[in-house]
Amino acid sequence: MQLKAMYIPSKIAEEFVIEFHKGTTQKHNRATALVARLRRKYIIKNIWKIARKITKKCPDYQRNKFLKYKPFRKL
Repeated sequence: MQLKAMYIPSKIAEEFVIEFHKGTTQKHNRATALVARLRRKYIIKNIWKIARKITKKCPDYQRNKFLKYKPFRKL
């Protein structure tokens, strides 16, 4: 039986996700995209909590994230 996903221990999970997020193929995406890519190859406990924490801290993501509404204008 061959494993399709590798388990990442809780001790190094946050550090692992940070390095994965910094990768050249990630483009500093939001938490949803980060979790989707991680779940393809890895099993990580509390992945959503870690991904949200990392994307909130990431200056590149904060600078480049898309707006969910039209820009405000004068009334």
